[in-house]
Amino acid sequence: MEKIEIRGTNTATGLLRIIGRPAWIGVYLIHRRAVPAAVEGGENMVVGVGVDLVSIERIERAYRRRPQRFLRRIFSSAELSLLLLRRPLFPAMAARFAAKEAVLKALGCGIGPVSWIEIEIIAARGKQPRVQLSGRAARLAAEKGIARVVLSMTHEPPFAGAVAVACHQQSPDG
Repeated sequence: MEKIEIRGTNTATGLLRIIGRPAWIGVYLIHRRAVPAAVEGGENMVVGVGVDLVSIERIERAYRRRPQRFLRRIFSSAELSLLLLRRPLFPAMAARFAAKEAVLKALGCGIGPVSWIEIEIIAARGKQPRVQLSGRAARLAAEKGIARVVLSMTHEPPFAGAVAVACHQQSPDG
């Protein structure tokens, strides 16, 4: 097990040190283009933030053990139609897995009440990734007043990571 130490210099950046291998990482939790200040007359308020970091090798091993089962359990057909076009495949797959975990954390629940395929990460090349919730995930978001989940994904071997920000829209009168 590798030791991971994160030293934050401010809320947006930190230094990730993995046993002798330093690498700067930037975590932009709220970016002006990603979370607009006003949408349809209301203000976006942050309800939850989720961050996840996964080993690309771990996701590849899980896939290779039972490829069809892994894909059917984790990804929807819409996600697979975009994901299977990506090369290299496993960093992109790991980033989407991390994104699903980050969304679960932003919603304030674990995988227990929500299935993997109820959280769709639609990420076409060159476009900002979208989060599409369905089933229990959508109901949980509605109960918490979450109108939107903003997402950022990254991968730099040996890891892939994601940050999700769950926003609820507040009316102008409070």
